[in-house]
Amino acid sequence: MNGSRQGWASKGVPMRRLQALLLAALVSFGATGAWAQDDDRGRRLELATRFVELSMGEELPRMIDQLIEEELAAAPDMPQDERDWMRRNMPTLTLTMVEDIGRQLGPIYADAFTADELEALIDFYATPMGRSIATKQFAINANSQDVVAGALLRFLENLETKFCAEFDCADVPTIVPSGK
Repeated sequence: MNGSRQGWASKGVPMRRLQALLLAALVSFGATGAWAQDDDRGRRLELATRFVELSMGEELPRMIDQLIEEELAAAPDMPQDERDWMRRNMPTLTLTMVEDIGRQLGPIYADAFTADELEALIDFYATPMGRSIATKQFAINANSQDVVAGALLRFLENLETKFCAEFDCADVPTIVPSGK
């Protein structure tokens, strides 16, 4: 390999599919149901929407505020006007993003689970234990992003190294860490 080595993305390696597959595998550590085969998709979609709402937890706005404060605490050199802007705008922007993700997840859950499975999930997440788990799961997901991002970066760097050792990657940009 030489210093002008190119990355493997332009060589036809299906990066977007690979990244989507890896993300799906990483996110699906929890239980998943068999793909629903019944024809009551409308009802499943309604149930899935309710499940997604419950699984996000009722403490979501408070937790978003807490995460923002943690991020601000980790940036002591940020000017006060920027801190104020973040406190005013980030909660609404973040909640909007999370709600959008929830709307997009509904059909995925509706296709994956039967109505009975969705009802069981709703029944569980409506309990105090289920609400507690939903709150903790949100915090775990937020705190595990660095782990997932680091693992994905290491995987992609390793894949690129091995691919470019085998094939000519002279004209493709390499994957480099962000410098953080």
